[in-house]
Amino acid sequence: MDPTSTFRLRDVSALTGSLAAFAIVALLIVSGTATQDVMAASGLVTDFVGAGDTIQINFTRVGGSDNIDYSIKLPKQSNVVEASLNVTGEDIFIGNQFKSFKSAFDFRAGTKTNLIYDTSGLHLDMDTLAPFWPGSKKTTGSNPRDVVGGDFNNDGLDDFVTVNYDSDSATVYYQNNQGKMITKTTHATSDQPNCVDVGDFNKDGRDDFAVGSYTGKKVDFFYQKATGGFTKYSFSVNLNILGLATGDFNNDGLDDVVLATYGKKGVTVLQSRSGGFSTGQSITVGESGQYYYYNHDVHDVAVADFNGDGRDDVVFATAGLYTYNYDRNLYGKVKFYYQTSSGTLSYKTYVNGWTGCWNIAAGDFSGDGRPDIAFSQAYVNKVKVYYQTGGGGWTGPTNLGGDGRVYRLDIADFDGDGKKDLAAASAKPTLLLYKQSAGKVSTQAKKFDLPASGTGRAVGHGDFNDDGFIDAVTADGGANSASVFLQRLEYDGSFISARIKQPLPIRYINFTYGMTSRGGTTAFYYSLNGGSDWMAFTNGSLVDLVDRTDSYWIKITYHSESASRYDSVKWVTMNMTYQTFPSNIYIDLGRDNMIEWNNSGELIGSETVDDLADSLTEYVQNTTHYADADGYVTIPMEIYSKTPGILHISDLRIVYNNASRRPELVFPRDKGFVNATPTINFYANDTDNDRLKYKVQITSTNFIDSFNTMSFDMRYALYDEIEGEGFTAPDFLQGVVATFTLPEAYQLMDDTTYKWRVFAFDGYLMSRPSPTFIMKVDSHPPMGHASSPRYSNELNFTITWAAEDVMPGSGLAPAGTYDMQFRRSTEPTWNDWLLYTSDTEAVFNGEEGVTFYFRMRARDAVWNEQLFIGGKGDTQTTVDTQAPTVTFSDMPGFQDTRTFLVRWIGSDFVPGSGIRYYDVQVKKEDGPWMPWQSEFKSSQAVYTADADKTYHFQARATDQGGNVGEWSEMFSVRIDATPPLLDLAPTIPLDGEPTWGDLEGLTVVFAFRDPESGIRSVEVTVGTERGLFDVMPPTLFPYPEDGTLYLTGLPLINSYTYFVGVRAENQAGAWSSWEWSDGVLVAIPGPEATMSYPEGRVSDTRILVEISVVDPRDYNVTLGDLRMRSATMSGDDWTWSEWQRISN
Repeated sequence: MDPTSTFRLRDVSALTGSLAAFAIVALLIVSGTATQDVMAASGLVTDFVGAGDTIQINFTRVGGSDNIDYSIKLPKQSNVVEASLNVTGEDIFIGNQFKSFKSAFDFRAGTKTNLIYDTSGLHLDMDTLAPFWPGSKKTTGSNPRDVVGGDFNNDGLDDFVTVNYDSDSATVYYQNNQGKMITKTTHATSDQPNCVDVGDFNKDGRDDFAVGSYTGKKVDFFYQKATGGFTKYSFSVNLNILGLATGDFNNDGLDDVVLATYGKKGVTVLQSRSGGFSTGQSITVGESGQYYYYNHDVHDVAVADFNGDGRDDVVFATAGLYTYNYDRNLYGKVKFYYQTSSGTLSYKTYVNGWTGCWNIAAGDFSGDGRPDIAFSQAYVNKVKVYYQTGGGGWTGPTNLGGDGRVYRLDIADFDGDGKKDLAAASAKPTLLLYKQSAGKVSTQAKKFDLPASGTGRAVGHGDFNDDGFIDAVTADGGANSASVFLQRLEYDGSFISARIKQPLPIRYINFTYGMTSRGGTTAFYYSLNGGSDWMAFTNGSLVDLVDRTDSYWIKITYHSESASRYDSVKWVTMNMTYQTFPSNIYIDLGRDNMIEWNNSGELIGSETVDDLADSLTEYVQNTTHYADADGYVTIPMEIYSKTPGILHISDLRIVYNNASRRPELVFPRDKGFVNATPTINFYANDTDNDRLKYKVQITSTNFIDSFNTMSFDMRYALYDEIEGEGFTAPDFLQGVVATFTLPEAYQLMDDTTYKWRVFAFDGYLMSRPSPTFIMKVDSHPPMGHASSPRYSNELNFTITWAAEDVMPGSGLAPAGTYDMQFRRSTEPTWNDWLLYTSDTEAVFNGEEGVTFYFRMRARDAVWNEQLFIGGKGDTQTTVDTQAPTVTFSDMPGFQDTRTFLVRWIGSDFVPGSGIRYYDVQVKKEDGPWMPWQSEFKSSQAVYTADADKTYHFQARATDQGGNVGEWSEMFSVRIDATPPLLDLAPTIPLDGEPTWGDLEGLTVVFAFRDPESGIRSVEVTVGTERGLFDVMPPTLFPYPEDGTLYLTGLPLINSYTYFVGVRAENQAGAWSSWEWSDGVLVAIPGPEATMSYPEGRVSDTRILVEISVVDPRDYNVTLGDLRMRSATMSGDDWTWSEWQRISN
């Protein structure tokens, strides 16, 4: 044992500071001089260099992070056994962190809560004020076009009436004393009512209404009756009416109407004091041929006192129609007609109406006491307004945004602020409200939805719930309804800020704000969770958040009972105080960017930092880190915090000695593969030359996870209960490779990654752990197979094999990778052929006619063996060295067609490999052999000849083993596609007789010839007509050498005529056409009969007649006929009777 080990202490934890110092001094004395190789004895370090046993660090940087450096000293070449310290986090407060919102507008309550926060501060758009409650739908007639409010039952409450274009009607809704529109009446009008206005048209002080009809060309006056209901009076103007307005147009104090009619006319209809109406003025308002062929036609009319003389004036809206383009209304004019003192309308002036000038309204919506005008632009979806100036002139136009095509407009105080606003109906469908403010109406409308199926055609006004405030009503064309919008008397809204995020956690917030109160109710809130919970605060509130946060939200809510009474919030300021602890701390020993310890988030309280021993040992043992004159290495220590705070570092404890060096791992290599019970090798060096015991640790997670970590410590067991398991010796010399095999009981899981490391124990101290290696378990064998030719035409042939270890496997074994076996197909037993070979092919010595089966198995790098496959193994080869033969099958030597089937038969020797394909050659006459079929699989094929010649065929076969046979014997065929030729037509020889006299048969004579193949046979038939085979069907006969055939057994009948047909067949099978003889009559002479009977008179009633019959051909007589007749005498004359048959 090295004498320097005199100062080794078994219980290092018992060392005191002085004892540690003594140990160091003693070591230096023994070693003599301080060098780079000085070996450290056991010792204990508890102080930081220049800082004692405790460090206090104040991190103060608010917007970033701080690094602080300290250091530790250790003897060169120390083995650090234990190293730990304690870190404690403490908070600091950072105050006066301001965040302000400044209001670009006064806050005003509305229906929208998604108010905008941006770099300008808090914004509440004035147009978010919503003066109406959502519309209430009321059913009307079909397609209402206009609406107007009035008291139509004289109860002091406002009602309204719509005119319904498609149902030729007017619908009146009445308000009850609870402020509800629940009763309606319907009244017939003239065709296609288009516009309506209210007035007293019969001087009775009650509200009536007038309806202008387009197709009806009338004004229908509905007089309110004292008992309720209406009396209708129709006045014809014979013009299509587009617009209608009420006023006094002859200064007589009575309500008249003015009409805008299709074309160019404006017409007044004047009320008579005696009752009824008459036509007043007919004014040509429109123009022809103006502005480059633009015609201006009248579309609408409005009434106001434009010059302040107390008399009603008129303004017409005209739209231009381009002469050459009738499908669009274009430029227009707005034309003013002022009433003279004599009670007539006189043209005054005009302003431009621009594109699609359509519907018009007049009224004071600037608050200066002078009427202004507004009109819709049908084709550009806008509203234009002109404001009247003090001198009676006009300024404008000002464009107002629309929402689809805009129709009729109305003017009234719709928000209860005492100022008239502008409203319009649009095709979107929406109700558009342009609020008056600062002498003008807003250029963007507040929009209110109408029924989705409709089109906003007109808007009217009135107090429809008897609350003293003006409400609105719309005519919803297409939806067959009217929508009532009641003015709101209360307004609620809110502002919610965007997320207010700070770089550090906030503990305290002091809220202040500036606000001008105008009679509303305003409340302020904050939220720490995005709006799920809100807490109220007041001006000057100091809020303790306790749990701290880096984000919060501000909400301001508003309540007002009038559109003009709301509070104005000017600004909101938050003075925040941050409370912060050091966070995301890391400690880097050696300033090498290898972090030894770090925490995530804030450090509140204390934590122990351990497991620093490896890093300290590596640093002091690194050859590039030099010792000072006293043999010590200074280890820099970088300490980092992301956020401000106070960090205390204390309780430093470093225990070191000259224990064994950390073990070195030999096998398996890092990130290598092992089987389920791996054998591992390792060693450690010990400067004291001690015998070492080892502890092996294997884990599937990490080594602090005791549940998934296996430890095998030689100090307690060798784990060798079964031979070949555990450690191979009770201890090992230092520097000698030790071996440990994992016991079967602890086998590893397949396809799992494990970490392993080793500790060395020298009898006193355990070394630092070895580096941690990773091993991947591979318990699956590789997969492979052998390959061979299916057939071999040589006795010796090559077998190949290959395998693959499926990724992520360990790979094939570098040596002894394969085993090969074979067996004969007739034997059940497998035979070893090649064992533990690394080759992947070899030549096998086979036997003729034998089928061999082959199989292989492979091993991987961790010696997992593939299982041999059973049955026929991986592959098979049949040895076949004999060539096959071919013969042509039985085929005729002649063919009657140039296209014919050729057949052949192949034969391979048993047990051969079988025919693989054929090669067939052909030659014509004595010509050369030519290929016909090559590598042909079938044993027959159709051949087409090019001439009537003799063709020769030969074939050979190739078997599956590649053996090529000899050419077969030649097969020849003669092509005769020409049928036999007729030399002598069929003839029945009569030998000079006119008829044929033989009932037993017929003789026929004929002659055919065939120069190519000769005549083989004939077919003969007999019929009673040419082409008829009714006596003897076609019958085959050998061709007679002399050309004569006697046909026997024919059912010939006397006195019938018969024909004989003949055709010939040549040797190739070709037939001639049928050839027919002339017809012959069969006539056979009958038997000759004689008879005798008594002559003269007889006295008997019976007469004996004797008959004798002779047949010249000796035929049997089978039938006869005997007849008689009698005569009677009258005077000298005899009269004979008809012949009568008396026997047969």
